[in-house]
Amino acid sequence: MDYKAGLAETSSKPAASSAARKGQAGRCERELTTGLLAKDASFRLIVTGNIGVKEIERLIKKLELDKEILAEQDDEENKGIFA
Repeated sequence: MDYKAGLAETSSKPAASSAARKGQAGRCERELTTGLLAKDASFRLIVTGNIGVKEIERLIKKLELDKEILAEQDDEENKGIFA
């Protein structure tokens, strides 16, 4: 399964019930932020536990890696047989 397909599958999962939203050690999930990414795309950031600067920096690094993976896949898809 390629990375883009994994993203699509993740985003199409139904929301969990409140009982199922309990994280490890009984911590509840909460929505840290939401936003609009494009005309037909939005995001929700769901977290558990305490989130501070260190955790946000780690999230940014993770997103930058994801961005690089997507860019590499786009480059491979755009290469034609004459490249």
